[in-house]
Amino acid sequence: MTRTLVAVMSPRWDAWQSTTTPTLVVYAEHGMFTDKQKDQLIERGRNVSRVDLAGAGNDAP
Repeated sequence: MTRTLVAVMSPRWDAWQSTTTPTLVVYAEHGMFTDKQKDQLIERGRNVSRVDLAGAGNDAP
């Protein structure tokens, strides 16, 4: 289980930056990502829209 979590938590910037499909990223106000992490993902994407869920406590999968 630890190996799986470590693998999933590693950034895959090459794959993300090469994605051209329109992508909607949904964040929760009180989710697990910092504001810096949220901004970085959006900035590094190609065709990304962002929605923030006010008052929500979980990031949408």
